[in-house]
Amino acid sequence: MTYPTCNYAIIKLMFMKGSIMLRAIFISSALSLVASNMAVAQGCVKPTKPMIPNGASASMEEMVEAQTAVKAYQTGMADFRKCHEANMEAMKPGFAEAEGAATASYMGSNRAFNDSVSQEEQVAAEFNTAIKAYKAANPSE
Repeated sequence: MTYPTCNYAIIKLMFMKGSIMLRAIFISSALSLVASNMAVAQGCVKPTKPMIPNGASASMEEMVEAQTAVKAYQTGMADFRKCHEANMEAMKPGFAEAEGAATASYMGSNRAFNDSVSQEEQVAAEFNTAIKAYKAANPSE
């Protein structure tokens, strides 16, 4: 894995003369990066978002394929959340005395869990919009 290089002089300057908001953004980004890398290292694999066709121009076969893909995505997201739930449960006993990377890992799993719910809801909404467009374009079916 290749890690990006950074200019430490810029980071040092940012912390010395930067605003509180810039510091908060930097720290938040750094923690997110650490947490996301830990989540992947813990074996939680997020499924790829399915392609949703344009319902107004899609065929019935394309809509059925999309429905199958959305259902598989939902199953994959449920497995993804179960993985993060298991990781968070495993971390709970030592969470009170956890520091640094352990805390970031727990928060990363929690954030990934919550984000996956939002992403799944977005895919469902996109698919429902495609279904409505398909039905409007094909009223006889």
